Amino acid sequence: MLAVPSVKRLVRRDVGFALLLAAVAIIAFWPGRNGDGASISHMQLVGNIGAVCFAAIGLNLLTGMAGMASFGQGGFYAIGAYASAWLALDHGVSPLLAIVLAVIVSGLAGTLVALGSVRLRGPQLAMITLVLAVVVQRILAQEPTFGRLSGYPNPTDHGTGLLDPLEVFGTKLQPPLFSGQTATVVAVILGLLVIVAVLSRNIIRSPWGQSLRALRESELLAAHLGVDVTRRKVAVFTLAAALAGLGGVCYVQVYAHLQPESFTYMLGVNMLLMVVFGGAGTVIGPLVGAVFVMW
Repeated sequence: MLAVPSVKRLVRRDVGFALLLAAVAIIAFWPGRNGDGASISHMQLVGNIGAVCFAAIGLNLLTGMAGMASFGQGGFYAIGAYASAWLALDHGVSPLLAIVLAVIVSGLAGTLVALGSVRLRGPQLAMITLVLAVVVQRILAQEPTFGRLSGYPNPTDHGTGLLDPLEVFGTKLQPPLFSGQTATVVAVILGLLVIVAVLSRNIIRSPWGQSLRALRESELLAAHLGVDVTRRKVAVFTLAAALAGLGGVCYVQVYAHLQPESFTYMLGVNMLLMVVFGGAGTVIGPLVGAVFVMW
């Protein structure tokens, strides 16, 4: 019989993993040499790394676990970023709701791509996702709605080059843009990253995660083991795209503005490099790879 770990043991593992990530977050906020706190550029870098880590975790599930190589993760990252700003500025949607909707939009975009490429594997799937990344970047750069040339939001249309800070329960989550302000939004992003990393760890070690490993080894084998191959591929693609969208939303909150130049097809290539370098299919690998490549 297979040994089933006790609930207490599982909780202890999760707490230990969360404390490890929380320690990294504390180090990120450690005061500088003069004791006056981390610099603005340092906090932007930490926030940017945190945002990219969400996308890397999703790509790890897709590529590292399911064996579906994708260069399009940066495209879904961009979709989440622009969707949240577009909904908040052009349509007056509350920022929190805009974030939720942006993540959903990214996930739905992933679903559509997965349904259209469900029979493809290897280089064919990689090329399709690369085309997606190029198309998304072209739309962002050339479509006037997204503020061509000057980035988004377009100062001509909105009278500002920055998004207002996100407000939660009456507290504004300040981005790392001005001296003398604590970059509270970065702390929230890192806290959310700890939660997502723990959930990712549980997914990887769950029966659902093991079915992704079977899918990576052989679709025929997975089908014989009772896995609905098509549904599972679409599900993991959707989950990966939604996590990328969440990362894009966090990117917006860190910099409070967007530019198409930040979302070229090379972003997706770099994200795949992060996963491979850190250790595809491992729990901590995408985080290590993201920190190394971004730093």
